[in-house]
Amino acid sequence: MGSPPYRAYAFSLAAHTLGGFGFGAAALSFAAMSASPKPRIVVIDDDSQHLVYVTTVLTRAHYHSVGFTRARQALSFIEENAVDLVITDIFMPDMDGFELLRAIRDRFPAMPVVTLSGDAPIEKDFYLKCSTHLGAVASLKKPLEPATLRATVSQLLSRAPG
Repeated sequence: MGSPPYRAYAFSLAAHTLGGFGFGAAALSFAAMSASPKPRIVVIDDDSQHLVYVTTVLTRAHYHSVGFTRARQALSFIEENAVDLVITDIFMPDMDGFELLRAIRDRFPAMPVVTLSGDAPIEKDFYLKCSTHLGAVASLKKPLEPATLRATVSQLLSRAPG
């Protein structure tokens, strides 16, 4: 079995990109892009390699993306910044994707949230299906293909109000 498609991106871009992951750096980078018409996407995944992969695919597709490895930090950021879309892993330490989804639904009912899962203790399809019943607008299986991610994001942002 080969390595997931995001491995090549992660290793080639980690040194350049990982410095931007973290609350302070994310706040600075989003502040700089607040005047831009490009959609703003927050990505949360405790797997830093996958986080680099997803944010890189989004950046190459001309979206502004900021990554977090901790859901609580991402939620604080979302509460203080204009965000167009959230993409979150389901299984994470501290605060999982279901808790984050509920918190976002409580505070920002119209915010589109996409859930991701790849390492599920039972069957990942079950958890992805649950997330859509709890308010996620889409769910994707890891590893993600770049075309699938781009198509999903494009479709969701094209029907977002505003």
